[in-house]
Parts: sequence; C-alpha cells; structure tokens
Amino acid sequence: MSAKLGLKRGAVRLVDPAAEWTHLFLRERDRLAAALAGLPIVIEHVGSTSIPDLPAKPIIDIALGIPSLAEIKTYAHLLEGIGYTDRDDRHIEGDRMLARGPEANRTHYVHIVEHGGKKWQEYILFRDYLRDHPSAREEYVRIKTALAERFAGEREKYTAGKHDFIQHILEKARKAG
Repeated sequence: MSAKLGLKRGAVRLVDPAAEWTHLFLRERDRLAAALAGLPIVIEHVGSTSIPDLPAKPIIDIALGIPSLAEIKTYAHLLEGIGYTDRDDRHIEGDRMLARGPEANRTHYVHIVEHGGKKWQEYILFRDYLRDHPSAREEYVRIKTALAERFAGEREKYTAGKHDFIQHILEKARKAG
C-alpha cells in the first residue's frame, strides 16, 4: 500500500492508517538530522500518524526537541534551508511550527519545542497513552471522524473540537505516569 502524503493547508481529511508512515518519518528524521548536524536535538514521530490503527490527516508530525527556546531562530532558519516554511504566525507558546510542502499539499510539520518541556511532554504523553490504550484510541477515532465530517474545510474548528479530549488524556497519562 502506498500512502499518499499531503493535504491542503486548512483542509481536514482523514485517511486510513498506513504502515508506510513510520518509514516516511524515519526518512524525514534523517533529513532533519543532516540539516541540523552538530546541534543538540531529539526527534520524535508524534501526532496521529505515529499511532497504530489511527486514521489521520496525511501529514507527518515531528517533535524536534532542542535544549532552549532561546535558540529557536537558528533551528528554524536551518530548516527553511531544506524546504520548510516557518509558521510562527500560530502563536502557540513553546511550539514553533514549520511546514514542508506548498500550501496546496503540506506533507510534514515540525514542531520545535524545548526537549523535556511542557509541549514536548504533552506530545509524547498523548502519543504513548493512545498507543497503549486501545479504548482511548477508539474514542479518539470517533471524535476525529465526527469533527472531520463536520469541519472539512475549517481546520481551526476541527482542532479546537479535539481539545477537551486531548486534555483529558493528558491528565490521565500524567496520573498513570
């Protein structure tokens, strides 16, 4: 099975899980590591494409952990050199996102966060909890599917609709931790 990667900016479309997503992440991880050679980094596959059996938007989400957000511009500049577009317009504290691919076909998102910081922990906790808890994963599928049908052209509303569930899972993961 060949997974078609990419989605128009702002659109919401879920596709069936693809085993190929892990390979696509590993290939991109190598590109990122080469572009950032010599800098301290930790790279993790996060988001729905990192969770087995979970339908997802066909975009690979990557958490790039760096020692300090004070150096974020250096990392972002180097990633722009390999085709990423800085999406600093999102104004999410502690999470600088860069997108790969034209607006008509975004294929990868890199979230530059402080390694071990709040956003890093949230990405990893959420991913790992859903990997380890099939019933939570199934509930997330139901929520995502309903939201995707309702907000196919409104990504911000789709994302906002998942907020309470994500916070609930993070709370459970911290308690289980």
